Amino acid sequence: MKSSKMLKLIIIIISVIGISISGCKKRIPDTPAPDTSSLQQLSIDDAQIQASDNQVTNDANGVLSSTSSKLMDTTISNCSITIDSLNHGDTIVYTLVYNGVNSGHNFTRKGTVIIEKLKSVHWQSVGASVTFQYLN
Repeated sequence: MKSSKMLKLIIIIISVIGISISGCKKRIPDTPAPDTSSLQQLSIDDAQIQASDNQVTNDANGVLSSTSSKLMDTTISNCSITIDSLNHGDTIVYTLVYNGVNSGHNFTRKGTVIIEKLKSVHWQSVGASVTFQYLN
């Protein structure tokens, strides 16, 4: 009697362990990889905007660093650029007009940048400041 009860108990325990191990296997569905194309495009756009802003800043620095007798060499900029200056009271205003394709022919820049600085302050001086206005 005792041996049959013990045998039944062992069979029940083995059955429960077997069912719990093999019976509860669930198939994990394959999750598709997230679409990162828009994030990649956003990163590319951000890099292009930063590069374009750096080019305009370099052009402005070239204009501000030049002497009054010689304006910036327009070959520094990759796009066709026209530079004009105007004395307005104690301020000098430089106007950079962009209209052309860059040297790599991968974008066209059109628009105007207005740069203002005080006449009495040299651009290379510590604490010198200028105002940039991007138009168009």
